[in-house]
Order: sequence, then structure tokens, then C-alpha cells
Amino acid sequence: MTTLFRKLLTTAGAWAAATTAMASEGPWTTAPGLHNVYAGLFYERFQCFTLDGVSDPTCGEDAAPVPTPVQRTGVKLFYRTGLTSKLDVAASAPLIHAFSGEADNPDLATTTGVGLLQARLRRRIGSLGPLDLAAGAGVESGFLHRNTRGRITNIGDGVTSLQASAYAGATGLLGPRFYTFSTDLSYSFRLPEAQSDIGRIPGDELRFASVMLYAISSTFGLGVSIDGQFRMWGEPLDFAQLSSYGSATDSLRWAALDASQLKLGSRLAIYPSEHRPYLQLSAHRAIWSVNNPTDTTLVEVAVGFDAGRRH
Repeated sequence: MTTLFRKLLTTAGAWAAATTAMASEGPWTTAPGLHNVYAGLFYERFQCFTLDGVSDPTCGEDAAPVPTPVQRTGVKLFYRTGLTSKLDVAASAPLIHAFSGEADNPDLATTTGVGLLQARLRRRIGSLGPLDLAAGAGVESGFLHRNTRGRITNIGDGVTSLQASAYAGATGLLGPRFYTFSTDLSYSFRLPEAQSDIGRIPGDELRFASVMLYAISSTFGLGVSIDGQFRMWGEPLDFAQLSSYGSATDSLRWAALDASQLKLGSRLAIYPSEHRPYLQLSAHRAIWSVNNPTDTTLVEVAVGFDAGRRH
């Protein structure tokens, strides 16, 4: 096995969860006792929401803008460690600052705090042809930002969820260079907080993410990625209807939406060496939305490194 091939295997999940974008972590578990740490900086911007029957010069057909663009900056830390040769555990926590040009508007007030806390356990379960496979279970919670989740400038919807995940991935030669491909699929059971005619609120979610990275040299890799989040049921984007979900400060109006979004992105990876950690730059753009921003743009830079082993 070549040095580059080892690098690809050890960094295959390095872009996963290092920032706010969903991304594929793949099935490759961390070596026993090894500590992996990833830190990501991100910038996100959106202004337009889907709204049937509305035409706007800024947002186009079936979309309407908020008064000023909403922007988010932040940092997210992701940590994982191997428990056995086939089992690892991971946790992540983001610190997010959301703001707009209308800080005096309660809906668009500046919001700073801890976003969605996540933890998961993953087990490698074998292979199917060229694909390595793993399965996992996890929990995530936004309890630290519940009191601001009703804002447009929220940093999350304040919901707690239980997750079941499947992971698949392959790595090998494509022409003269190595490639890495991975796909993650998760079902998120969101603990109910209200009941409506369409069922419990918030609705469950199906999430997926895929990444393909191609090593153009022993140092650099280029890749493409796609991720999606699909809520299984919920309310349409109607503020008269959604205003009934909670108070003005602790509102379920976003968590109650039948909301989905698909993002497409590109990646530049700089593989680690003896003197250099794993580095990645990525950019994503929403290409399809339902009851969600239509123009989400997300830029991220992440660094990953091994922090030694447990003794």
C-alpha cells in the first residue's frame, strides 16, 4: 500500500462535520486509541425563501426576500477516537454568530451562541464488493439555543433528535491517481414538541451526503460533494399558521416547517505530511429548496490533525 493510499484512508473522513455543512464521513473508523481533532471556520449567507406564487426581482419566481441578507460566521470543533479496531466515537460542537443589517428587528436580531451539539457511535461492519460499510447511532440537541430559535437569525431550531446512520465508501485507483468516494445516509427521529393535523412536530428527517475526492498529486486533491436534508412532514411557510407554535422568543415556527434543501459543492484538499496537517477549502450553494432559503452560500476552511493516542 503506497504512502498516498494510506493518507487517503486516514483522511477520508476529515471533512466530515468539521463545519456546518453536512458532509460524508464514510465508513472508515479511527484507529484504536487515536485522537482525531478537526476545526472548521465557516461563512454562510442567504436572503431568499421559497414562497409559492410570489415573484421578486431579487429572488426570482416563487421566492421572497427577508429585508436584509442573513449572515452566519462561526467555528466548529469535531473530535473522534477509536475504541476498537472496528468501533469509534465522535462529538462536535459549533459556536455561531448570526447577524443581519436590521439588528433592531427582533426577528433579525444578532444571535451568538452554541449551535447543534452532536455525538455518535460508528461500527465498521464489513464490505460489499468494492464498498466498505459501517453503521452508527447518535444523538443531537439544540437545547443551548432554544430561546432564540424563533428568529430568522437563529443558530438552530432547538430540537433534540436520535439518529440511525449507514455509511459506505470506496477508495482505489482511477487512472493514474487515487480517489476516495463515500456516502452517508441517516434517519433522524426528532423528539416531538407539539402536535398538529399533519402529525407530531417537528417532523422526522432523512439526510444524506456524498463526497468524491480525486488526488491530482501526492499533495492536492479536488472533489465534489452533495448533501441533502429532507423533512418527512410539516407545515407550509405560512406565518399566520406558524405563529401558533410557541412564543415570539421560543418559537417552533422553523422546526414545524415541511423544509428541505439540497446543496452542491466543490472541495480542495491538501493532504497531511509529517510537517503539515490535513487542510480543506470548500464552497457550497443551494440548488433546490422547499420552505427553506433558495440562495444559501457556504464557504468553509478546515484543518485536521492527530492529537496522539490514549495511554
